[in-house]
Amino acid sequence: MEDCENFSGADLAALMEEAGLAAIIEKQTSTEKTSGTIKTCYFEVALSKVSPSVSKMQIENYERFSKGLKQQYEKQHHHSNDLCCSLTV
Repeated sequence: MEDCENFSGADLAALMEEAGLAAIIEKQTSTEKTSGTIKTCYFEVALSKVSPSVSKMQIENYERFSKGLKQQYEKQHHHSNDLCCSLTV
């Protein structure tokens, strides 16, 4: 869902909580019998209240960090394979 881009896990939890609260409020204030089901409209209300806490810059930094760790792991793993092979020869 594009509307949730840059949302952290905590942001998504807050979004769910807000949508649930919107459903509860409507159920309590409605004179009609409602199911209490969390509908799309409640998520739309929640999206107007909850903002993503992760910036594009933070995502880019994380991706660079992750790539660096992967490269470091592969380098160490490759080196340990070479060492292992040289010990068994």
